[in-house]
Amino acid sequence: MKRGRLSPDEIRRLEELAAKRYSRGRIAQLMDRHPSTIEHAMVRHGLHSPRELRQKPYVRKGIEVRPFTAEEDFYCETLRVAGHSYSAIARAMTARFGHRRSPNTISMRLVQLAAREGDAA
Repeated sequence: MKRGRLSPDEIRRLEELAAKRYSRGRIAQLMDRHPSTIEHAMVRHGLHSPRELRQKPYVRKGIEVRPFTAEEDFYCETLRVAGHSYSAIARAMTARFGHRRSPNTISMRLVQLAAREGDAA
């Protein structure tokens, strides 16, 4: 099983297989990749909405992880539409809601929200 990021050619193949409605598991088999790598790439490239797995805070590797609330999602999208950078949004959200959000977390969340909007359309 290959490791690391998907190459541009692999991303194109992923898009083709997703368009044919192959399951994430089948795509992983065909591309010789771990299913979670395929899942992440599909969310990252807007090929499907993320599954909402958790609604309550939990601890991962000693760090508390807090799922986004509807209020946080709205605030995050509002700041992005206003033209703020991921770093600025992360700082504003940390100040407003009292728990740290990194620029990478903000970037991924906005991709997830866009994918969800695309599925609803």
